[in-house]
Amino acid sequence: MSLLLAVTADTQAGQFGSLTSGDFIYVGADEPFWGIVFEQLVRNVGATLPFQTAEYSATGDTWTSITAKDSSMALSEEGCIALLPTTDIVASGLWTKNTVNGDAKYWIRFAPDNTMTSTQVSDVFVVPYRPGLDPDRFVFTAQAMAGVLPQILVGTWRGENIVYQHVWTLEAAEVMALRTSRVRGPSSMGRLNLWAWCQDDVYQMAIGPEAHPARASWPPTTGDTHVIWASGFDFDVVAEVLELHVKISHLQADDELWLYWRWDNDVGWHNTGSEGLGPVIVRGLEGQGRVLYIAVALNDASRDAVAPYVTSVEIPSLEDDGWRELAPEDQPPEADFASPQVR
Repeated sequence: MSLLLAVTADTQAGQFGSLTSGDFIYVGADEPFWGIVFEQLVRNVGATLPFQTAEYSATGDTWTSITAKDSSMALSEEGCIALLPTTDIVASGLWTKNTVNGDAKYWIRFAPDNTMTSTQVSDVFVVPYRPGLDPDRFVFTAQAMAGVLPQILVGTWRGENIVYQHVWTLEAAEVMALRTSRVRGPSSMGRLNLWAWCQDDVYQMAIGPEAHPARASWPPTTGDTHVIWASGFDFDVVAEVLELHVKISHLQADDELWLYWRWDNDVGWHNTGSEGLGPVIVRGLEGQGRVLYIAVALNDASRDAVAPYVTSVEIPSLEDDGWRELAPEDQPPEADFASPQVR
């Protein structure tokens, strides 16, 4: 990884001195990444806004603007800068290696909006690139899987046990505060909400009993496709899946469901395409590996009395011919079953 802490529009200054408008901070790595984490020795005390301008290296030694969420507030505190392009700039080939100061890397550069004097950074870490589910349908699933976006685990107490219902991922730099409130009024159902205050937006979601599918359209899928993650399965051997079952309740004729899967050595996700009424049974999943990751996308086209929801994702047992271990002679030659870049 390379870090140029003080760079003018074209020339490295050699140390972190005084940066003003027109100067850039460059961060580069040999592999693409979705986030940059800064730790400071001396903070940027003059910052009042997060970094507003970010660009990535593109073909022909050019630079292209990219949306970024900056929880470091322009290096005034420790935090992460999450890169949120509207498409997968890695899979599409838009993000390429450029040469900066003689060093060929995947580069991101930031332009300070205030004069930065004597700011010192002790460590910089990059969050590795992960492929998203579907760049045409789910823009930020890659960043969610990489861990650069804040996530909130939501559930409901049932006696002394908690039933987890959802992992809420926010398209924000960080969560500043969390509050709960209940909507009240003559025509209100009194829904209990969790509110998240972030740098540039406020988000809300239903929680508690109101979030249960029997009480409301939750997960909030009406008119918008919603991703439901299922945990991966570690076979502990190189395997292939012969059959996979997705059980779903209350799926209507106008609703849609997609099943996504990826092996630990895959460079991207596979999917079944839009499915109709469940259950969904997929035979002969493409690929082989040691760990299989599953995600389900659900679109509740019109709100009904009971929202559709996934009850289980199951692989039948080895004895029931749900999967089989691949013998060494059946494994692809020189297969990489432990690629750290695409896990």
